[in-house]
Formats: sequence, structure tokens, C-alpha cells
Amino acid sequence: MSSHEASSLLPSSNPTKSYWQQSDPFGIAEHRSTEELPAHVDAVVIGSGISGAFAARKLSSVSGYRVAVLEARNLCSAATGRNGGHCQPLLYESHPDAAKFELRTYQAISDVILKNGVQCEYQQMAGGCHTFFSKEAFEEAKVKVNEMQTTLPELYRLVRVVEKPEHLAALKIPHAVGAIVQSNAASLSGYKLVHSMFNDLLKRGSLNLQTRTPVKSIQKSSDGSWSLNTPRGSIRAKQVLLTTNAYTGHLLPQFRNLIIPIQAQMSASVPPSPIEPSPYSYYFIGAVKNASNQVSDDYLIQRPVDQGGEWMYGGGRVLAKNSAVNVSDDSYNDDGAVKYLKSSLDYVLDVGEKKDDEDSILDFKSFWTGVYGQSVDGRPWVGQVPDMPGVFLCGGYSGHGMTTAALCAEHIATVMHGASARGESETEKLQQEAVSNGDILSSYIITRERMEAASNIGMGEGFDKIAHIHALDAY
Repeated sequence: MSSHEASSLLPSSNPTKSYWQQSDPFGIAEHRSTEELPAHVDAVVIGSGISGAFAARKLSSVSGYRVAVLEARNLCSAATGRNGGHCQPLLYESHPDAAKFELRTYQAISDVILKNGVQCEYQQMAGGCHTFFSKEAFEEAKVKVNEMQTTLPELYRLVRVVEKPEHLAALKIPHAVGAIVQSNAASLSGYKLVHSMFNDLLKRGSLNLQTRTPVKSIQKSSDGSWSLNTPRGSIRAKQVLLTTNAYTGHLLPQFRNLIIPIQAQMSASVPPSPIEPSPYSYYFIGAVKNASNQVSDDYLIQRPVDQGGEWMYGGGRVLAKNSAVNVSDDSYNDDGAVKYLKSSLDYVLDVGEKKDDEDSILDFKSFWTGVYGQSVDGRPWVGQVPDMPGVFLCGGYSGHGMTTAALCAEHIATVMHGASARGESETEKLQQEAVSNGDILSSYIITRERMEAASNIGMGEGFDKIAHIHALDAY
């Protein structure tokens, strides 16, 4: 019996409290479908974020196909339930194929929400405003936008450059040197979306959900199935799908240097009264002064006013030690990032005038952290794990899971169904058929060759940018 033992930390048992997770809308946060784990199923999904939800939805759509979902903590307790609420494809920064895939994923998520009336604070914005405080970064972005006229003419019309001071002021970013505004932007609570999806599946009796059940190891059994060992006992499955993202290295040591955990800081604050809705969501690039590594991951959305209207503002990672790279712990807030978020929001955005004796006019209600999985080569890892027939992986979205994960997860669930019917030896052929049909990008597929090439990419200064360059070079 061969074993792939845990080699890195599981998610923290006492995470910071995400503002999104104040409620348990369907009473399933700690749900266990059965008192004991089922002894044997057709497929186990490890993880209950957006990847796990869309994969479970697809897998359980086949009658008689038994699916179990194991979650280490409460339902949707990791990145999907801790993020900034953005749902926006990267159109001008990505390779053309990736940009089109993200747009398709964005549209697919929107369709699921709107057609099913999912109550998840979904808002279609007037646009996503990418705000630049660095002249150099803005000029680089404008070059990329201009290149879209040749590489992505059908999407070029969705992006516009804003430079005039009066237009920047109208966007409530008077201190910016410029902005790129793109349409097809939305905000939502990923936590509420996932809870709604699992609630629907549970009502149908489509799967067995087991929260607070961390998987300690995966072992190949003598009958060819896989045994997943947990503190509550073991469960066997013909197929296993890891949607563990930043924590993938816990069960798959060969991915420890391929999907890197990165801690991200979030906050929730109440705007001044009267609270008015913002038509835009925002990214802020280069807002941290004198930072040696200008990571463009400061971001903001506003919750619907009828839900409280709070600003959900995240970022400041450049002020954390080593930019929080290789930090898998979401049990604490980063002091430097918190200080930055408290002091910077009324600079990056025109939120009103503060009085002389006020540090900020904003009432900060909560701070929390989450951990996302940065792919070392900048692309998601989707497919069967080499030398582990029947074990699949879907993760490494580099902080962009909301417009990548859903279709990746549906694709791998379709491949799993096909492999179950045609035999695991057909998996590679099924993947290639999906690539030919345009269901998934070939550059996302897991191969031994890709893993070997990516293992040579370092994690030093500018790691994020290096990974992005590798992603662009890979298509």
C-alpha cells in the first residue's frame, strides 16, 4: 500500500472571523449528512469553496453516482468565504485565451445566480475601475490595452483608458494618475453563493456533505480505490478531487512548490452617512508609497446598501514580511496591512471629507485574513495528478478564482465522469477532447513536463510578477 502523507499544515483551526461569515443562511455551516462517514463512494471532493461547489454540482448530476464532500472546517470557510467580493475577468492583463476563458466563467457564474435567483448580494457594476498611482505601471497598462486592438478586438471595446483629471474625479479617484475601466464587472458574496449551491444539492439528496472532517492522508488500497483518512475514520472512493487550492501541498507534496499559499488581508468599514451605492468596483495599483514590490492586489467593492453598504477593502500585502508569500495561516491579522488599510482608503478613494481631529471618517467593523493559492507559473492546475490514477486536482488560481474556478471545476467533473465510464486510462484523451472543444485551456492541464518546468521557478523578489510573465509565455 503506497501512501501520500500530509507534509504541510491543514487550514488553521481558529481562523479570523470573515465579515462575510456573520450568518449561516441555510443552517448548514457545520452540516454532516450522516453521523458516520460513508464507507465507500464513487467520488470524494476535498474542499467546499467555489471549486468544490461547482464540481460537486456537476458530479452529482449523474444518477447513481455517489459523491461525498469533505471539508476541514465549516462550509466555505477558506478563500471563497474570505475574499474581497470581486467577480471580474482580467481582460487586458491576461493572454487573449485566458481573457476569453475568464469572461466565459464570469458569464457562467452570472447565469447560475440570475437564472436560479440565488441570494448572494450579486451586483452587476457599471465597470471595474483599475486605478493607478504609479505612472510607470499606468503606461505599461495602456500599452496592453492598445495591443488588444490586434489580439482581442472583440474585447477591446469593453475597456477604456481614463486620464483627464475631471474624469478621474468623477470616478472618485482624484489622486490617481490614470485608470483603466472595463465592463463586465460584478460583486457578490462567494460565501452565500456556495452555501446556496450546497443547500440545493442537499435538499435534492444529491451528495453526502461532511464538514469539520480534515483529510490527513490519501492511500492507494489493494482493490484499486483510494482511502482517505480522517480523524473520524476512513472513506474509500474510486476517484478523488482536491479543490484544496493553497493547502494542496498538505496531501500532494509534489505541489508544495507549485501552488504557494499567500495570506491576504481584508477589512469591512461603514461609509459616512448617507450611504450611497457605488457603481464601480476598484483595484488600486501602486498605492503603497516607496514599496519595492508594487503588487497590484489592493481592491474594494461595496456591499448592497440594503445589506449594509459596507466597503470591503483588502490589500497592503507589500507591507507584510516577504509580501506574505508562503503564509498559510489565516488565524491572525497582519499589523502592517491593517494599519495601511485603516489609513489609505480615504486617499485611494474620495469617500468624503474628514474633520481635523479624525484619523478616518470610516468606521472599521472587522479585519480578517484569507489564504489563496498562487500558481508558481501563473496558471491554474487542472487535471489528473501524474502517477495517481483516479486522483484529480483543480486549483492554483492566483487570487482569481471567482472568474476561473467554476468552469475549471465543471471541466474536471466531466472528465471524471468520462473516466468512470470509459476507464481511467482514457483520462488523457478526455482532457484533449475538452481542449479541442474549447472547454478548457491546454496551458491549464497538469502534465509531468509542466510540473518539472514549473519547479525551476524561484520565489524571490518579484515572485508575483515572474509568475505572471511565465503565464503569458505559456500559451
